Amino acid sequence: MFKGNRNYMYLYDLPKKNVTSKGIAEAFRQKCGAVIEQRPQIRRDFFRPFYSAIVVINDPVQYKKACDEMRYFELEKDGQKFQCRALPFDPQLLGSNKEKLTNNNIFYKAPSKDPITYDFLTQNFSKYGPIKSLKISLNMDHTQRGFAYVCFETQEDAQKAANGDANAFIFEQKENRNTVGKLINNLYFKNIPEDMTNEAVTALFAPFGTIKSLVVEKGQIGKYGFVCYMDPTGKDNTYGPTCVNKAIEALMNREMTPGPDGLKLYVRHALNKSQREQEKLLETIRYKSSKKRVNLYVKNFPASWGEEEIRTEFGKYGELENVRIEAKKNEPGNQYAFVCYKQPDSCANAKQQLSNHQIEGKVLIINNYEIKEIREIQMEELRDKSDFEQYRQQQTGGFQWNDLTSQPHLTQIISQLLSLMQQNGGQQDNRGGMRGPSQNRRYQNNGGQGGQQRMHHNNMGGQGMP
Repeated sequence: MFKGNRNYMYLYDLPKKNVTSKGIAEAFRQKCGAVIEQRPQIRRDFFRPFYSAIVVINDPVQYKKACDEMRYFELEKDGQKFQCRALPFDPQLLGSNKEKLTNNNIFYKAPSKDPITYDFLTQNFSKYGPIKSLKISLNMDHTQRGFAYVCFETQEDAQKAANGDANAFIFEQKENRNTVGKLINNLYFKNIPEDMTNEAVTALFAPFGTIKSLVVEKGQIGKYGFVCYMDPTGKDNTYGPTCVNKAIEALMNREMTPGPDGLKLYVRHALNKSQREQEKLLETIRYKSSKKRVNLYVKNFPASWGEEEIRTEFGKYGELENVRIEAKKNEPGNQYAFVCYKQPDSCANAKQQLSNHQIEGKVLIINNYEIKEIREIQMEELRDKSDFEQYRQQQTGGFQWNDLTSQPHLTQIISQLLSLMQQNGGQQDNRGGMRGPSQNRRYQNNGGQGGQQRMHHNNMGGQGMP
């Protein structure tokens, strides 16, 4: 889409539920006056905490101004403000080249709970040398995590900043970090026997360090809880994470109840709410993806059908694992079903044999199962495209002729009309003059039917008139 054009910017930290192409274009227009003619290419990835995007600014003057004023901007929606970043194209910042700049980065840990601002980072670290980019680490809800990254133009400037600021450290890649560096002193556990007391649970985790707090809860998954380790002196920040790592290594999969179906202890680093939600989503998508080839979406079956009738009909083509019938909201009598086979071949055969099959006067409609989260993103993309086209028309005061390339039916109609105008309105007589009124009437009387046939032929040559 943007190949060959270097007047584009990469946008990061875009809030998933609050970003649209229209909102991005309006933010650029209001803050720096830049006009975004092409719809921003938003990368909607539900495996990442935020969306990212690419925008093109054709005017070089506007592009330079956007690079200067939009590096760190805010998107506003429904009274909420979300801090985002917009970086101009830079080959050194591409993911494939990130190793070249690894040593140019520093890690900044805020000394207090006060929010970090990009203005503060710029003022605080620009004295050590030119800054290439800044990044404040955010949770999924756009709250700050208390630290940031600063990328300098040179490795020497990064070293000077790390030496000059007590809260700045040279950045280390993940594979080079000590596990303790995560500074997670909380542990999550589950699969505790129902008859196990809190005192017994405490005794289970006590050998690995001083326990500051231990909580045991009971829910649908059984008994679970959290353990927090803390240095008794309060001086060693690595004490808690070290205890957690020791407990995980020693207790993971420990047998809690005997037998092949007995409980095995599950322990891991504790996650915050946003991390748990992200992990849950990943597990859901993985499970649904594994079932995609064996699931069918079925609708328009007889209203009298229940699970038994569906199992009877679809069971002819293979062993079924599950059948679930759902009713459409606000549409009584209309229902659809999900039919899950144990083997992909059975699923494919059922779809081939039963699609458009008529039963009790109704034609079965069968489609392959679509993952709900992916379908929602596709619908979001379609709405975004429509909203941006309307926004551009409002900004320019009408229809854009450049948009004709995306309107094939309209282009065809206009071509047909121009062709007819040339044939019927611009013909001259043999003397070089235009036809007179009588000649026009004669042409209309004699050629009216031919004209209708010609119009009919043109319409049949392509898609019908809308």
